[in-house]
Amino acid sequence: MTEEHSSATSSKFLDTVLAADRFLNTPRGIMLISFLVIMTGFVFPQKSLIIGAVIMACWIAVGLTGKRHEKNRSRNSR
Repeated sequence: MTEEHSSATSSKFLDTVLAADRFLNTPRGIMLISFLVIMTGFVFPQKSLIIGAVIMACWIAVGLTGKRHEKNRSRNSR
């Protein structure tokens, strides 16, 4: 069987990103990100700035993807 894809169905990757966005916007998610950034300073002191920037960039990218998806979803529901 072939599976038809439309704009209404989302990929597994997008579903994973949106699930990560939902989690990272909870208090536990924020604590996890903060913990990861702080721990990189202790575990990898020479590379902590780069690793922290990568973690924050991923967090921002996931958040922007979630916000864009939410905006498109509300536009399509009108």
